[in-house]
Amino acid sequence: MTGAPGHEDEVAALRARFDEVDARLVALLVERARLAIEIGAVKRAAGRTLVDPAREAVVLERVAALARSPLTPDAARRIYQAVLAESRRLVAGPA
Repeated sequence: MTGAPGHEDEVAALRARFDEVDARLVALLVERARLAIEIGAVKRAAGRTLVDPAREAVVLERVAALARSPLTPDAARRIYQAVLAESRRLVAGPA
């Protein structure tokens, strides 16, 4: 490792915090994925369309409004566009 002596411990501690946050994020994404599959099954049983672009727009605006510095609203939207794309894939079921 390079850099000033003593900073290795600080970097390691911050990386450990990253790992903790990543674990929580993944757990929440798993929960969201399960909910997406569940709502897809309910919609399918009701004969409804699986994708609701208006609802997705609401979700994107809501997460943008929730963003706080240093995460910009645009960054939150981009992240959630990926989350929504994965939700659509899960709701559609196996290819």
